Order: sequence, then C-alpha cells, then structure tokens
Amino acid sequence: AQVADLEAAQRVQRAILPGAEPLPGWRLSTHYAPMIQVGGDIYGLETRSDGTMVWLADATGHGVAAALCTMLVTILFQRAARATGDPLEVLTRVNAGLFAIFRGASMMSAVCARVSGDGTIHFAGAGHPPLLVRRKDGRVESIASRSTLLGLGGTLDGSADAVRLAPGERALFHTDGLFSARRADGARLAASEVAPAFAEAANLDPLVARMLGDSAFDDDVTVLLLRRETAAVRVVSGK
Repeated sequence: AQVADLEAAQRVQRAILPGAEPLPGWRLSTHYAPMIQVGGDIYGLETRSDGTMVWLADATGHGVAAALCTMLVTILFQRAARATGDPLEVLTRVNAGLFAIFRGASMMSAVCARVSGDGTIHFAGAGHPPLLVRRKDGRVESIASRSTLLGLGGTLDGSADAVRLAPGERALFHTDGLFSARRADGARLAASEVAPAFAEAANLDPLVARMLGDSAFDDDVTVLLLRRETAAVRVVSGK
C-alpha cells in the first residue's frame, strides 16, 4: 500500500513538471531525479510577454511530505510569475505565501529568472546554489543568491542580478543534490567542484555523469541547462 501511494504521488508530481513549452531564443535541457519516487525538488516555466520565467526550488526533507510541499510551491510560483516579471518580487511573493501557511516550519531554497530572447537573464536566488554561466571560451562565471531561504520570515530582503549570454553560451541552475553524492571512500563532493566540471562538460549529460558518475547519492537532484540559441526551440531532456 505504501509503494502504491508513492507511485500515485510520483505520477502527480511528474504531471506538474513543464512539458515542451516554447522558450524563444533558448534550448532547455533538464535532469530531474528524486531520491525515491517523489522528492522535494521542483521546477517550472511561465511564459510572459516580457520573457519566460524559469524557477527551481528545493524543499527541506525528502519523500511524500516534501513532495506535497512542492505542489503548494508550484501554485505559489505560478501565481507570482503571472503577476510580475521581476524575479525578486516572485520570490518575495512565494516567501510570503509559504510563511503565511507554515509560519517558519517549512523552508526551501529557490531561484527565479526571467529569460529573454535577446540573451538576457534577470536572476534572483534565495539560499540556493549560484547561477553558473559558461562563456564561449570555457570560463565559468558564478552569480550568488542574495536572499535567505524562503519561509524563514514574512519578508524577504535581497537583490537581483542580470547577465547577458551570447549565442552558444550556457547557464546552469541546479539543486545541491548535484554535489551531494558520495564517492567510493564515503567522502562527499563539494559545491566548488560544479564550476570546473561545467567548464569541462558544457552539455547536460556529460556534466551529470562527471559529477555523479556511479556514486551513491542521498538527495534529490535537479539540473536545468539553458543554451542561448538564435531561434525558438522547445524543452528537451538530456543533451
């Protein structure tokens, strides 16, 4: 009965992930791997006239309880992204909604970005791993989150950043599961290993393989890779 419940929850959680939505000027590749059937990671897209809102959140905990929280957060992000194209304001609204319900008992890290067809990404993060930008020459730039975790309090301080990518350049959003795997000796990977791996492996599948390999991981893993193109394309999985 517990397995059946998990499988039902898995179908619901998978159903709320975005499908093949147009992302003008960009190619989006995704890697979504909950630790069990369901997890605390969730992401989404919301198309606006001024660009596409891309968001990624990582709730505390794992399993069904965390998955239920992600469904609530999906609703909060969708409402906020339809109301404003300001990524920091989106995070502020989601934070207010989360705190109003849980009063600090449930927290999460999150990022939100408005991606425009001209190559500009407006980015805001809350206690989340940084946005990484890989330039054509292989250099990787890191843009840190400037707000605390969502759900800690009723207000959210911080600021947003903007970066512009040329055609062929890439932007990486990820949860901390990408560097939480354990090596054979039991030691964990480190957050500092993601940028060098991204510099060497520009595409999604090689990057995930380089970071996770055959290592055992005990966290949900979600990675979103945006490549600047010159024409409208659709969401794909993998490379």
